[in-house]
Amino acid sequence: MALEQVEVTGDEPIDHEDAKRHSRVIAGGDDEYLTLLISAARELCEHETNRALIRATYKQTFAGFPACGPLVLDRPPLVSVTSIEYVGTDGQVATVATDDYEVSAVGDPGRISLAHGKSWPSVLSTAAEPVTVTFVAGYDEAPHRIKQAIRLLVSHWYEHREAVTERTMATLPMAVVSLLNATTWETYR
Repeated sequence: MALEQVEVTGDEPIDHEDAKRHSRVIAGGDDEYLTLLISAARELCEHETNRALIRATYKQTFAGFPACGPLVLDRPPLVSVTSIEYVGTDGQVATVATDDYEVSAVGDPGRISLAHGKSWPSVLSTAAEPVTVTFVAGYDEAPHRIKQAIRLLVSHWYEHREAVTERTMATLPMAVVSLLNATTWETYR
């Protein structure tokens, strides 16, 4: 099972003006650098929480359709499912009709279940991952604790631009860890 981010369509949770205020940056000229730090901080927060913090399109592949239970999408919060494609027993790629399944975006994680009276199509047994779900996930606006974690990371990285500093930093700053732990979605498989 693989998860790939295909396209980012949302805005970063904070902008460079917010980052400048938090980092107490007075001089101009660092906007591009701050924008890069914001993206890096958001990506780290997404990795640590297993969540999509801004709107993006993803593709997740599966080894087949479940014998029972839903398909579980590994990047909450789910906004919508764009398509479910599969490699049929004839080797051709086909799309599951939207009437054949129901999407639940309530709670975490997002799930896709069969509609009443429907069954999943048969897939090519020799294909490694014959099922691909394309979906959109991410917040309209990231939670405040995530925004604060991004501000803290950006400020820390802005202040400490080198890989080595006088004090050793082997882990994320404690305040960042605390903020992210409250939002982490664990995948249990």
